[in-house]
Amino acid sequence: MYRLHLKSMLAATAALAFLSVAGSAGEAPTITVSQRHGQSCRGTVGSLPVLVLRGTHRERGEAHGSLGAKEIIKTCDAVATAVNAVGKAGTEETGWEAAKRLMSRFQYPERFQGELEGMMQGIQAALPEAKDRTLKATGAEVTLEDLKMLQCAGDVLELMRCSQFSAWGSLTPDGSTIIGRNLDYPPILPQDTYCAFAVAPAEERLQKTLDATWFGMIGAGMACLNEEGVYLSGNDAGREDPSLVHSPVPAALALRMAEETARASDPLAAVQHNIDQKTPLALLYHIVAPAGSEGQGSRAFIFEHFPGATSPFAARIRRPSGTPPDALIVTNDPLIGAATGGSEVCERYARIEKALSDLEARGKVDFERARAILDSASVSDTQYSAVVSPGRKEMRIAVAPAPGKRATKQDYVIFQWEAVFGLR
Repeated sequence: MYRLHLKSMLAATAALAFLSVAGSAGEAPTITVSQRHGQSCRGTVGSLPVLVLRGTHRERGEAHGSLGAKEIIKTCDAVATAVNAVGKAGTEETGWEAAKRLMSRFQYPERFQGELEGMMQGIQAALPEAKDRTLKATGAEVTLEDLKMLQCAGDVLELMRCSQFSAWGSLTPDGSTIIGRNLDYPPILPQDTYCAFAVAPAEERLQKTLDATWFGMIGAGMACLNEEGVYLSGNDAGREDPSLVHSPVPAALALRMAEETARASDPLAAVQHNIDQKTPLALLYHIVAPAGSEGQGSRAFIFEHFPGATSPFAARIRRPSGTPPDALIVTNDPLIGAATGGSEVCERYARIEKALSDLEARGKVDFERARAILDSASVSDTQYSAVVSPGRKEMRIAVAPAPGKRATKQDYVIFQWEAVFGLR
């Protein structure tokens, strides 16, 4: 498959340069607004850029394009360059232009078509000179098809050796839920393309979300939290046959649809409706929801998604087992059915499991303990790391400053929901 050929690009792109961004320390980072477009704005929280995008899909897309035009071009160019680095693989043509031709296999919901059309309009207004919109990888101006292909980057590259856990009850100082998440991905993208997104849709029934990915990306997946306190993100689950899902939706876009409609009362319904057998990847989705009733503990689940799965949705849900108590862990190894992750995956899982089982020696899981656990499970390609406190609507995000430097070694920037969505 084309995606499998692209996995060989990792070695060829490890030397891509980053621009240094320092983390922010302290409990109350400075929040500033630098640009505005309509109802939306661009600012910084500590040292990390944030886009607060308000309005309809098209309005949010136009604001994204206007406020982040230069960085979107960089994001698209870096991914296209990485794909082109693959060259020829046997008799199958590879590269960015070939990838765009294969993109017809994907289904693009109309809502995202409009958002990307708005993004293109915003880019053209912000960068009126054609040369400033030209991708070095193609020698041509960025097109709508380039932006659409960018949204499929996770589907064709699929290199997420990620680690996550959630803990609550007896494991945390006050019983509230804490979530740790490492996004392990090759250092493909320039450092100034990393961005947090606070999205406030005008469309009825769509919830606000807070997440972080890269300029130009309109999907979700790093560590997404919605306004009802439901958390959702995914880990690679190994190889799959994507042809078993007809006309799939790009995984990041499907995850955004699920998170914008997930309700605390029934968080799995949105995952089943938007993701199961609608996306082409084998992914382990970590879902954490607030307590459903007084006295009930946090609800955490892993949905093990595999293209072509025929067993009932409920049979592919993993729940906390009680060992360790009040916790759920996920790396890249499916536990329902045969384990396929390999020794490195199992080692990361075991490190998290040991840390959560050793409270007497190490103490309960607060932010510093969560950070230490994530550091123990990190790899050289840990580009993003997050510690999320859904009850406080708070997310702490760290970014790797250069190739070979792990996000977990950096300062974590604090994003407080009300403060970020209050930016105007």
